Amino acid sequence: MLVIHYVTSYQRNFHARTKLFNDSYFPSTLRLWNELSESLRNAQSLDVFKRMLLNNYPTTNVPPYYFTGHRKLQVLHTRLRTESRCLKDHLFSKNIVDSTTCQCGLVENNTHYLLQCLLASMDPLLPPNIQCSTNLLLYGHTDLSLKTNTLIFKNVYTYIKSTKRFDN
Repeated sequence: MLVIHYVTSYQRNFHARTKLFNDSYFPSTLRLWNELSESLRNAQSLDVFKRMLLNNYPTTNVPPYYFTGHRKLQVLHTRLRTESRCLKDHLFSKNIVDSTTCQCGLVENNTHYLLQCLLASMDPLLPPNIQCSTNLLLYGHTDLSLKTNTLIFKNVYTYIKSTKRFDN
């Protein structure tokens, strides 16, 4: 029998000497846990806790086109959006690689990766008042329809897949 144990009471925060440790997983998680209401922390089961959490903290601010296409491509697109371990510029900022330089000699960042080849394919999709930009390709645009935003994201996914840049 699988027993799931979770903490139900207020937890003492970690003492952190450095900002790096203070922002790391355990200290930040404990701070978030302690900010929850007592009734939420004392939920009778994990299922009740999840339902209460979703009711108290809805995630409705995420646009529906973020969930279009293949899951792996959604994850890669999100990694670009959050600048998380994708491109050399992201890796360089975390001291994982020694250089931000792409094979072509330019800085490998979101703008370089997305706009070098992808920009030309997006122009026919956009109305004249919307400029193609890195932000548009990563986040969509609230002035565009769900259909157009979905089409933009699908083109980004196709591009990400075709470059094979993130294949392991």
